[in-house]
Amino acid sequence: MSQRILSFFICLLLLTSIAPAAAATGPSDSVIWGVSYDWGDFEGDVLEMTGVDTNAANEDLEAAAEYAGFDLDSDQVLSGSSHFFIESWDGDESVEIQDIHGNTHQVSQRITELTVRHGLLADAGFTASWVDDDEAIDIWYSASQEMVLVIDATYVEYVDSDLMVYGADLEMSGEVSNSADLSMNLQVIAAGEVEAPEVDLGYSISMEVPSLSSEWRVDQPLDYLQQLNEEPSESNEDGIFTCDNGEEIPADSENDGEADCYDGSDEWMTDDTYTPPSEMPETYPEPSEGGSLNHILETGELRYCVDPYYPPFESYDNDGEIEGFDVDISTALADRLSQHYGVNLEFVPVESNWDPIIPNLNGGEMCDAII
Repeated sequence: MSQRILSFFICLLLLTSIAPAAAATGPSDSVIWGVSYDWGDFEGDVLEMTGVDTNAANEDLEAAAEYAGFDLDSDQVLSGSSHFFIESWDGDESVEIQDIHGNTHQVSQRITELTVRHGLLADAGFTASWVDDDEAIDIWYSASQEMVLVIDATYVEYVDSDLMVYGADLEMSGEVSNSADLSMNLQVIAAGEVEAPEVDLGYSISMEVPSLSSEWRVDQPLDYLQQLNEEPSESNEDGIFTCDNGEEIPADSENDGEADCYDGSDEWMTDDTYTPPSEMPETYPEPSEGGSLNHILETGELRYCVDPYYPPFESYDNDGEIEGFDVDISTALADRLSQHYGVNLEFVPVESNWDPIIPNLNGGEMCDAII
């Protein structure tokens, strides 16, 4: 019982020495979420969750040793506690910050603090003895481990009245330490002689981060807080947005500022007038004497450089011919150009390594295009 009390007070002192930074620092209306665990309840929790009674296992082991003629006493003790808390609140005053372009914005602060405290002391030991007339064996074994983890972090987001985010700052400090000791004594008495070797081992590791800070600023305001505050759309409960052409894309791609549908129909809230590709005008350049287009139409071949080792885009088939998605695209383009210019035009793939593919194109001797 005294060993349990000693272990408890040691861990209590460890946590008390680092406790002041763990107190809530936000206003009275802040939101706090957290979880705590008392490691003194570990044996009972193991019994409740798994049905394994560690104390009963020790008693069975001691009974087996007694049956074999040994006296055995063993015990293990866990003490300490772990705490994980997050506190969040909105700042009362507005501040000015600059984005990456140097533009100044009037914003408010959303502050989140993370507090982690973990202190654990584990002790285990046993004694065993065997006596037969003038011969005896005695063993004493003890081991202990002490772990401490401290983390304090403050994350400040800068937002405007529309919940658009302009950047954030992070301040963090922490400490972690781990130490252990092992001691074993063995005494053997036999034939009038006494042998008593002793073994003591231990290690201690610690690391401290007194202060760590970082900041990020936006190129343009981000709206992820708006999206988090929005109720899920009934039409997108499955996480899929269906484009006008039947194509399916992730629901969060809708109105994100970039056209993810091939027909652009996912950007229906933009100010730009949407025109399907089928309704866009087609214009073709006029060939000129000595120009590359004139040369292509005269020879009937448009050579395009490919690196044919990237299936399914381009690769060699069993007959040594280049096939793949890019080849199909080039064939379709050749058909369109042939119809417009009235010539039988063929796109001819030319193998090129990836690194020099741009110089091969610019040289004009190896290929006329890249697909």
